[in-house]
Parts: sequence; structure tokens; C-alpha cells
Amino acid sequence: MFSSLIGFASREVTKTDRDPWATEPVVVRRLVTAPRELLSMVDLAGLLNRTGDNPLVATVVLNHRVVPQHQYPDRNSLNAFLNRGATVTFAALQRRLPTIRAVCDQLQTATHVPSFATAYLTPVNSQGFEAHWDLGSVTVTQTIGTKTWELRRPVITTDAELAVPYSARPNSVNGFRKGELDGPPFLTVTLKPGDTLFVPRAWVHSARATNEESLHVSFGSLHRGIDLAACYTVYP
Repeated sequence: MFSSLIGFASREVTKTDRDPWATEPVVVRRLVTAPRELLSMVDLAGLLNRTGDNPLVATVVLNHRVVPQHQYPDRNSLNAFLNRGATVTFAALQRRLPTIRAVCDQLQTATHVPSFATAYLTPVNSQGFEAHWDLGSVTVTQTIGTKTWELRRPVITTDAELAVPYSARPNSVNGFRKGELDGPPFLTVTLKPGDTLFVPRAWVHSARATNEESLHVSFGSLHRGIDLAACYTVYP
């Protein structure tokens, strides 16, 4: 059902794996014709209703910071954070949703690198994380609402720099040095349901919901040669 998505993602991941520092972002409009069959609010509700899966299945991000899990012990507290503008993320979807598992399995088979999926639910006119970069590449498909992305070229250029935690990057604040976020972004794009964006590893990006609630799923791909023990991000 999602062969176009899998084909697109596998091509971009393979290109990035061959030449990690030469790939640029790519946007394809309406690549997924039935986005809610990929991921819907019903799917997320089902995750939260599973015995023992709440709240560990979800992570809350408010004012660009992760909220300690003891502050949202149940569904009502999660909704309260959403009402305050928090983003709720749902990690390791490849372990929990059969449709997502199938996409990740096929993507991993095609690329020969690990694949995983995370969902991001963001309220109206809200933003989860500040500008940042990721260790692996991500393929983002918007399933509900709209979200505006800004992407900038990498501020790091080597694998050694990529493995350094943000907080340990010399002469930086939240990973960035003075002037690195100045000037216009490389790309600004608003994703609508079915639209897909490929973000190569190390590209700086941020995303903000528009005038409607946003739900998207990110398929992450870890590239060959990455030393997970040295990484600042722990992938599920």
C-alpha cells in the first residue's frame, strides 16, 4: 500500500549512506495517497489505551524541553499538556503498530540499515523541539493537519563532530555557535497530509504546526559506521 513511500525513502537513504555529506532535503507532494491509513488519531488512542503502555509510550515536550514522565501519569494529564501547547511523541512505533512495522521492515530490507518510526502530535501554532540536527536521516510523512518546516545546511561536517553531544560542542549554546542560525533557511516548506520530506542526517531543522493540529510520522534510518555507544541520542 505504501510502496511509493518505501521506494522514495529507500532511494534517499541509500544515496545518503553512500555519500553522507552530499545529500540535500527532498519534498514530494501527495506521495502517500491515504495518509490516515499510515497513522491516525485512532492509532494513537489505541496505544494509550493498552494496559501498561501508558505513559511509557509517550514523551511530552513543552517549551522545547522534555517533561519528566511522572508529570503525566495518565491520559488526562497528557491532554492537559496538549492544551498548554506541548508536543507529544510516540516512539518505537515499529514495535507497536503493524502498518508501521511493515513499512520499517521493507525500508530496512531495501537499505540494509536499521529503521524505526516516531510519531509527533503537535497542537495548533505550537512547536516541539528547537532547531537541531539528528544522527540519522529521517523521512517525514504528514498524516493530519499541516506543519511548517525550516531546514538549514549542516553546521558540522564530519562523523566525529556528529557523535559529540550538543552540550559538549565547544563554544556553543544548545549546540549552535554565534551566527550559525542567522540568515534565511535553505528550505521552508509546509507539509499537508500525504506530503513527504526527506531530511538527511546532520541537517538543521525545526517544525511548527500551523492553524490546525498536526500529526506526522518520521521514519528514521541509521547509517553504516555509526557508533551507537558514542551517540548523544538513544534510538528505540
